[in-house]
Amino acid sequence: MNKKGFTLIELLIVVVIVGLLSTAAIMSFGSARIKARDAKRVGDIAALTKALTLYMSSKNIYPVTVPEICLDGTDLVNDALIDEGVVATPIRDPLYPDDVVKCYRYSSNAAGTQYTLKYFLDTTSDSGEAGDHSVYND
Repeated sequence: MNKKGFTLIELLIVVVIVGLLSTAAIMSFGSARIKARDAKRVGDIAALTKALTLYMSSKNIYPVTVPEICLDGTDLVNDALIDEGVVATPIRDPLYPDDVVKCYRYSSNAAGTQYTLKYFLDTTSDSGEAGDHSVYND
């Protein structure tokens, strides 16, 4: 008797193996997305620092916001940078633009001579340690 086809056990083993491989792929893809967002955050902060330097060289003052504000794309700092032509579009966190803890945060002194930028990284990677980070101008 010549049997053709697979047994139920063979099919179950293949289904389990495919399931394990797809789970591993999905998990590594999620991790890559988090690291990519963190790399974008570091790049955004570098771009903001350069834009603020260009703004200062033109206006002789940084945008003044004595209480810390969230850079959500509708804020006065992004508006000032766009109006001055140093950025084309608002710079805001790729995932948390409205979260007051995890958004990009900006504050300056009352004279507009110093500023602080704060941002949050989701995971420890080549971009830095997970958690809050600050950039100060000197």
